[in-house]
Amino acid sequence: MRYSIFTIILLFFSTQFTNAFELDFSGKHTTRYRNETARDRVQQRVNLKFAITIHGELELIAVAANGTAFNSGYDTIYDNSKDDEFDGADNIVKNLSFRKFYFQRKIQTNLTLQAGALPVEKGLTSITALDSNGWVDGFRVIKKGTALGDIKITAGSLTDREEINAF
Repeated sequence: MRYSIFTIILLFFSTQFTNAFELDFSGKHTTRYRNETARDRVQQRVNLKFAITIHGELELIAVAANGTAFNSGYDTIYDNSKDDEFDGADNIVKNLSFRKFYFQRKIQTNLTLQAGALPVEKGLTSITALDSNGWVDGFRVIKKGTALGDIKITAGSLTDREEINAF
């Protein structure tokens, strides 16, 4: 049996790094219909999440989603206010870009550090008007189970509200 040099190198590295990297992937597709006065719309959302764990300690998390702006998570494929024109859903592919791209490290079971293009924290802790489709460029510390409850501190910045790509 003959092996190419590429096959031999691939076999060598796959056995050396089997436990070094772990890849997780998930995806979601949502379609919704919005009935608004003089503007009925069919919209679609695509969300893809990749997570690479390096030596079981450091995670690289990347989330790609579509949308026409920083906080937008859906693209319209039919809008009757635009003379009944279909755009063929091309914008869903054209506007698919990385919305989150960050490193995460769990130091202890109750302490997590994150850095990069971070997801926006929503829910009871949210003090911004940002939608969860956007991101914050910065650093976050999450400490769970303190005497005061869970603590999340985020330091970062927001740039262009019309940007669709975290890079």
